Amino acid sequence: MLLLIFVSNAAFSQKVVKTSSIDVKLFGLVDYAREFPVSNKTVINVFGGMNSGFSWNSFDGISFAFFPVVGVEPRIYYNMAKRLSKNKKIDFNSANYVALNCTFLFGVFSNYDNSVESAFTVTPEWGFRRYLGKQFTFDLALGPMLYKARADYIKASISALVTFSYQFKIKNTGSVH
Repeated sequence: MLLLIFVSNAAFSQKVVKTSSIDVKLFGLVDYAREFPVSNKTVINVFGGMNSGFSWNSFDGISFAFFPVVGVEPRIYYNMAKRLSKNKKIDFNSANYVALNCTFLFGVFSNYDNSVESAFTVTPEWGFRRYLGKQFTFDLALGPMLYKARADYIKASISALVTFSYQFKIKNTGSVH
């Protein structure tokens, strides 16, 4: 975490902006997300909605799940000045980032297991967002995920989130000065 703080306080020339979006995940489920700037390069991303995911292991095969979620994710966008110097767009915080995704799942509905259980995940992520034009963005985030559903175990896995978003325009940019 100290490394994240150090990186966020390094000298950069551009500022993140407040964003608001409807996100469609790779499997077609939807979130609402809002980014709130807390420094020139750091935002707090707050989100909620209905997600899905799949997993595979040699014992159970492939399982697919649906789950309502809420979460918070501090993000540090670290290459906005470099993108601008190459005449690339930074609309809606289009840049690379590191983040710590913390998500609560309100009951997982799975084709493998009929039980419904709540869970908590923590995922340090590296990701990037790219502006696709006309208020649309693409986001890819990768990282190791810790998943805690019951008191007796913690699972580890690799997380890969692919998101297409429609970004709402906000009159007050919310830039941190």
